[in-house]
Amino acid sequence: YAGTIARESERLAAMSTHILELSQFENTEIVSGKTLYSLDEQLRRCIHQQERSWLQKGLTVEGDLDPTDYYGNEELVEHIWSNLTPAGGTVTISCTDAPAIVISDTGIGMDEETQRHIFDKFYRAEPYPDSRGNGLGLSIVRRAGELCGGEIEVFSQPGKGSTFTVTLSPTDRN
Repeated sequence: YAGTIARESERLAAMSTHILELSQFENTEIVSGKTLYSLDEQLRRCIHQQERSWLQKGLTVEGDLDPTDYYGNEELVEHIWSNLTPAGGTVTISCTDAPAIVISDTGIGMDEETQRHIFDKFYRAEPYPDSRGNGLGLSIVRRAGELCGGEIEVFSQPGKGSTFTVTLSPTDRN
């Protein structure tokens, strides 16, 4: 019972944090604190931070990260990478100077109905492979992307995995 209580407490704490983050982003109109930083190094750092979790899920990570400088709010952009979690299989992450970041997995994929709703708050598709999620991560990704002047596209097919393409606004570059 203690283990169940601890897991549920962690899940509720994570959900509370995500709700506060999303609320903050939804009420933000002007992004301040912009600096020029290495986007590819930020991606490497986020991959390293999530490595343990990804290994527990049996994910294999491959990367092709071109050196890319980006002018923006580093903390805000990091929310995109930390909440854009792959579903399974082999994960491929690439970064180009556009700047465009592509994150693909070979997981369970999504049907068209799921793709229409994945950025909705609290939406979780069935079957959902990770019971720890709360349906807020992709809402945070979308809003953080909007605040960066970027776009997020998804392409997915059931049984063939998903590909998320994040294109950050080149107007925010120095």
